[in-house]
Amino acid sequence: MRREGVPMVDEISVDRLAWRCPEEWIPAGSLAEIPAAQTIVGQERAVEAIEFGLSARGVGFNVFVTGLAGTGRLTTIKRFLDEQAGDGPAPDDVCFVFNFDCPEHPHALRLAAGHGVRLRRAMSQLVDELKENLPQILKSPEFRKRVDFALAPLKRRETEITKAFETKVREAGFQLVQIQTGPVTRPDIYVTVGEEAVAVDDLEEHVQAGALTAEKAEDLTRLHATLMEEMERIFEEISDIRTQMQERMESVQKSAIEPLLDVVVERVRTSVADERVGHYVDQVRKDLEEHMELFTNDEDDDATGDRFLRWRVNVVVDNSETKGHPVLMETEPSFSNVFGTIERAMGPGAEGFTDFTRIRAGSLLRADGGYLVLNMDDLTFDPRVWPALKRALKYGRVQIQSPETTMFGVAALKPEEVPLDVKVVIIGSRTSYDLLFRYDRDFPKIFKVLADFDSEMKPSAPTARDVLTVLAKVSKEEELIPLDRSGMAAMLELAVRLAGSRRRFSSRFSDVADYYREASYLAGKAGRELVGREEVTAAIEAHHRRHGLSEEKTLDWIAEEVIRIDTEGTAVGQVNGLAVYDLGHCRFGKPSRITARIGVGREGVINVERQAGLSGPTYDKGVQILTGFLRGTFAHRVPLTMACSITF
Repeated sequence: MRREGVPMVDEISVDRLAWRCPEEWIPAGSLAEIPAAQTIVGQERAVEAIEFGLSARGVGFNVFVTGLAGTGRLTTIKRFLDEQAGDGPAPDDVCFVFNFDCPEHPHALRLAAGHGVRLRRAMSQLVDELKENLPQILKSPEFRKRVDFALAPLKRRETEITKAFETKVREAGFQLVQIQTGPVTRPDIYVTVGEEAVAVDDLEEHVQAGALTAEKAEDLTRLHATLMEEMERIFEEISDIRTQMQERMESVQKSAIEPLLDVVVERVRTSVADERVGHYVDQVRKDLEEHMELFTNDEDDDATGDRFLRWRVNVVVDNSETKGHPVLMETEPSFSNVFGTIERAMGPGAEGFTDFTRIRAGSLLRADGGYLVLNMDDLTFDPRVWPALKRALKYGRVQIQSPETTMFGVAALKPEEVPLDVKVVIIGSRTSYDLLFRYDRDFPKIFKVLADFDSEMKPSAPTARDVLTVLAKVSKEEELIPLDRSGMAAMLELAVRLAGSRRRFSSRFSDVADYYREASYLAGKAGRELVGREEVTAAIEAHHRRHGLSEEKTLDWIAEEVIRIDTEGTAVGQVNGLAVYDLGHCRFGKPSRITARIGVGREGVINVERQAGLSGPTYDKGVQILTGFLRGTFAHRVPLTMACSITF
């Protein structure tokens, strides 16, 4: 019985269940005659946001792209980045060089594109030239003559002082001896007693033995003290003489190699005309003078590296071949891949050894001056990446560090931070964006641009034309069999079906195109020249058949009355409902019987499925709505005194 004021639900005719494309929306001819899409279809809002985000200057104007898979997010990003990449000069090279003041903190140099490799080559040539020419200079007869001439007066003075003191000691009845104390040898003065050299501390024994008188022993002890004081003064003078000899030696060496150093260092300076390189070359010149022995040492390099490492140049970012702005898509954003690492040498004698030449740049630094594309889902695999990425974008600097904790007790390097100017584009879900925006206070400051891709578009003759241009592009690029008019109509109807509404086209064109590809395959297999409605329908049915095992099993259970459904007649407390199962790869409806039982009591509506732990939030909400309906209808004046159970 129908209650007063409650309208009856209109029945839905079969022809309203499926949308049919109007004939006038389909152009004459085939898909081959429709031009391919030249713009991004159905994503005007997202395209506008991407154009702004990629062009805007300033801190934080990075782009977060959201939307469902298949809406053209990556295709759109690639297209715009390809357009942006060709404009402007290539970004700087980034090099690391030895820090002569603090080796644990290598210096970073930013040089114009191509200059990094040029500096590395120039420094390598400098080392090679010094390795070849310095030993020849320092071992030449002319150099030895200059050294001997410079040192001869000091050597004579040292000899005269030494001989004079030795004579004085001998005439006083003493001897100069060398005493071994552990690993150290030191000079001392002993007393000559007969044919024997005796320490002063042992004179008392000789007095008791009658070899010396007590008065003589005291005189010798006093004289020994005087001679020891004089020996200390003489040794200080000899030490001063040898210091002067070393200074003269270095002066002669410096004057001998200075012309060669001038030539090779100036060649490096002129190879890269840069103020920072000039300062570095000045330090190199000074360091070369202090470490000339490395070029005359004939020992082989050890396992930790070559002797000339301090004068090498490590180019971590080489843009010598880069045209315009770099565009990198990091598909495996681990900490090392994004931020770089510091490698360690392995092998006998080199376990854990590292140096500045083992610094490696990550994709963030290699994309400096350009664009880096990341996927939010991939970023979650390494929990260290997101905090480090936020810091780099927030402060505009990146420091390369090895993510692993050192296991070898070797002091870790801490390279100088490198200034960063990179535009980051992250592709993720709207849920990820909303959560980050709400709970990460840094996120709104570093990702100020949202490009939200829509999965739907309103159907009309112009939008239908847009969908067909996308399919035309796929057809031309992949050489698919063109659609005829019936096939185009079927594809547009499929786009509506995928959207789940008669009032929408799906803009997940990759899914639509997959059906077209399958229909083209079926048409080619049948020897058709055009793809019609028949092939499109067959492709849809084939796709459904491949993914429809669960639905088929459910229908079998209904047919075999494992799941009992009454479709005829009426029954009190029983109605048929439809449960929709969405398994991701397929969706289907399962008819279900909803049973209600009522009795006297005060429990109200009992949700059996919920109490059994078999319900979900949508079902629970439906039961609560039904409870509210009963309360609003029958409990205006008195409470409901009933116990009602509902099971699905």
